Amino acid sequence: MMRLHAYLWRAAGFGVTPSQLQRSLRQGYEASVRELVRYAPEAPAPPRLTTLPPGFTLTLAQVAVLITWWLNQMVHTRSPLQEKMTLFWHGHFTSAVFPVLFPAFLANQNDLLRKHATGRFSDLLLGISRDPAMLIFLDGHTNKREHPNENYARELLELFTLGEGHYTEADVKSAARAFTGWGIDWSRGTFLFSPEHHDDGPKRFLGHTGQLGGEEVVKILAHHPRTARYLVDRLFRFFTGVSTPPREVERLAGVYEQHHGVLAPVLEALFLGRAFRATAEPRQAYKSPVELTVGALRSLNGQFRNGPGWQWLERLVAMGQLPWLPPSVAGWAEGKAWLNTSTLLDRVNFAGQLAGAHQSQLSSLVEGATPEQALERLLAAAGLPDVTHSTRAHLARACQQKGPADTLALILASPDYQVR
Repeated sequence: MMRLHAYLWRAAGFGVTPSQLQRSLRQGYEASVRELVRYAPEAPAPPRLTTLPPGFTLTLAQVAVLITWWLNQMVHTRSPLQEKMTLFWHGHFTSAVFPVLFPAFLANQNDLLRKHATGRFSDLLLGISRDPAMLIFLDGHTNKREHPNENYARELLELFTLGEGHYTEADVKSAARAFTGWGIDWSRGTFLFSPEHHDDGPKRFLGHTGQLGGEEVVKILAHHPRTARYLVDRLFRFFTGVSTPPREVERLAGVYEQHHGVLAPVLEALFLGRAFRATAEPRQAYKSPVELTVGALRSLNGQFRNGPGWQWLERLVAMGQLPWLPPSVAGWAEGKAWLNTSTLLDRVNFAGQLAGAHQSQLSSLVEGATPEQALERLLAAAGLPDVTHSTRAHLARACQQKGPADTLALILASPDYQVR
């Protein structure tokens, strides 16, 4: 049972502390799921640079400040599922520093994802369709009746809702026409609809006909049965690292439809389901670089700092993931794609660097303990009490010979720590 509880907190958040694990075991699994899903929403104030008006573009130093601010929000949040879902949506509705450039736009989009993290999908989909950062990233602000731009419409159908193969080119063209005239009020940095640039002619979209606008397209997509299946499949794979069983897709899609697209009941059903519990052993969801680093710092009550060379950000770049700098509009590849000979070495180097930076804290943690006790304390501190027998045996031998910082570095670099 302990393994399942630890797995839940790592999957739905960024790790588990000894006190969280003990409370979770006392209150029971179902109560722990409810605690995670029915969180108290947080709305952290963004760094000051994001209040600069449009026209003030980002410097590299400002990019570092913005990224560090969000990483530290993940480290210190009291509502880990809200922040985990914000990270999920950031990979789903991807936008990037380039070409967006405006700090306020990026911060406002981050706030939008957090606000609607587990809410009604139709609200989030409409919000992201009107979001200035997204309007820039996928050229929506250039979409006018005279020259329709299909970039956003195509990604909306292929990546955000239905998935490839479930729409036609005619649907893409109709959706693009529906979103014409959607742009940005540059003086305020907000959404602006320009009727003179909107195509209000009749359209046919996924079997619906009429003078459809962007709002109607969003509503059709958010309530489409295929969207329900596409989203729950993505969510299950994100949290577990394995393919979603067909019966689980249907079950979770039914919850989505029953609750009119509100995602909190879907997530509660996902974590309580047998399919999720069955993935607790063996664990197969490889941690992204952000999850890995945030989880480690969260365990040690540390934080990201903008020190000389921004070393933590450099580590994330080397490991293959930095917020707001995705490799493509499809976001980041997941699963085993995170690991290769280069990125694995970077994870090992990160583990050593982090453990070394907390050497005095770790020495205090194990003071007066036997090697066996020291190992248990370090595993608990790292949020890895359910380490496999083979890894535990290897770490036990190391703990006899090495100090606490070196032992923690081995824990953070172990195969067990690379997965949720």
